[in-house]
Amino acid sequence: MFPGTGFLMREGSMRVTCLLLVLALGAAALQANAPPPEDDWIYSPNNQYVLRLTFRGNEQNVYKADDREKPLWSFRIDQWGHNFHVADDGTIVAEVRDSYYYMADKAEAGVLFRDRTGIIAEHSYESLCAQPRATGYENARQWHYQDYREGKFLHVRAVDGTLSRFDFATGKLVEQGRTEPAPESYGSRCSTAELAFGAGAALTVLALLALGLRLRRGRPA
Repeated sequence: MFPGTGFLMREGSMRVTCLLLVLALGAAALQANAPPPEDDWIYSPNNQYVLRLTFRGNEQNVYKADDREKPLWSFRIDQWGHNFHVADDGTIVAEVRDSYYYMADKAEAGVLFRDRTGIIAEHSYESLCAQPRATGYENARQWHYQDYREGKFLHVRAVDGTLSRFDFATGKLVEQGRTEPAPESYGSRCSTAELAFGAGAALTVLALLALGLRLRRGRPA
């Protein structure tokens, strides 16, 4: 070995280790400081009222479409990934919750209706889908396929073909029947924010693993 080669090798190894540490910390910082998604504006079918979904807090506001300065009423949500529908007179907001739920939560609300006084009607996951689909997670199930408005009704279609029709003004279940189940290939789509979060987490883990291996190899026998 030429003179100084060992020093150069050690110096190079230290530089690689430092680089891996910077990558790990940088990925974690990027993941933590990623900007929230833009606000989403959900209009009533007649475009007279609008719900502003903001991802910067839990309070959501309903406005007249031509006056977004002063909210007519507000409500709070604790989770994201839901679909919302606004009544033509702005007095009711329906919430169809995420396509997946944990088995322990099957009695929780999958569809609910709100007005300015609070929740006026709610319907459990298990009442909306008799045969939810298994997922890659042992305790999670997929239930939701589609939801859409038709006149004064909200329709919610489950993956097993259960079709529920609700009176939008009261939130009451008017009719429940059967239709074609969702295709076997159907699955949820990740949002850009979720993909960015996952990529940041993966990069952090890989960098930390590589750093750990280098440090372990550098220990004396």
